[in-house]
Amino acid sequence: MSELILWDNMKNAVIECHSIDEISRLRNKAEAYRYALKQAKESPEVIRKAEEIKLRAERRAGELLKETPKAKGGGDVRNHPSNPTRSEKTLSDMGISYDQSSKWQKIANIPEEKFENYLEVEEELSTAGALKVAKNVHVSNNSGENSWYTPSKIINSAIKVMGEIDLDPASSELANETVKANGYYDKEDNGLTKEWYGRVWLNPPYSQPDIDDFSNAVLEKDYEEIMILVNNATETKWFQRLARKSDCICFINRRLKFIDKEGLSTGSPLQGQVVIYIGKNLNMFIEEFSNHGFCLVQP
Repeated sequence: MSELILWDNMKNAVIECHSIDEISRLRNKAEAYRYALKQAKESPEVIRKAEEIKLRAERRAGELLKETPKAKGGGDVRNHPSNPTRSEKTLSDMGISYDQSSKWQKIANIPEEKFENYLEVEEELSTAGALKVAKNVHVSNNSGENSWYTPSKIINSAIKVMGEIDLDPASSELANETVKANGYYDKEDNGLTKEWYGRVWLNPPYSQPDIDDFSNAVLEKDYEEIMILVNNATETKWFQRLARKSDCICFINRRLKFIDKEGLSTGSPLQGQVVIYIGKNLNMFIEEFSNHGFCLVQP
């Protein structure tokens, strides 16, 4: 119990920290714990907690360094709202190397969902592992502004199954040129706050907290049937929620090339996609979407 309190206190301290000096000390403290625990041959779970705190501290340090003038070059850390008392300090003054500053800022650039997924699913956590995530961030991650749109061949199959699309609750005028929904909500409308109805097509923003909020809405809203196009992030809590609710999931047999806001096809993303179906036309969905991949029926 005392160990849990220690890790919770350190995690909260990292979240609340607004000083580069202090976050660096917290990071070093977590690293010292990690080393001592490994030497003492403590359980992997305990060691992993120390590794998690260290990575969270490095990410927070990267966030603060990004906000600080000249920090990227390792120069002066001048007066800044996040560090108001440290005029003319350099990275070396704070015990931070240029290499650490560069790595921590790369970790800070990882989308929150990807970072939390890494912490959740990897058995052994490390700065090197987090940097691999930073290098391989999904090229089609949505910014929350619905800037990537569904290719028409998937929409055509959705229309074959449902007959029409009555509503797209996470769309835009440009996206609806392909979806051809009878009604849609754009970012300003905020489809999470609106009524859903009829036959729904949903390609939600893939960033957090939007993807989490839309997955909850799928469970809570009223509609006739729905298809949801998302990444095959099977390890995430939001995916698990949708999978349990589904009647069938199509694991698409290729990585989709989404369409950008200029109407151009993107390169192949680094992650596959699924279409999740909830509705009464199960046999028709399987028949049509088997052309796109393997269909798994919910038992």
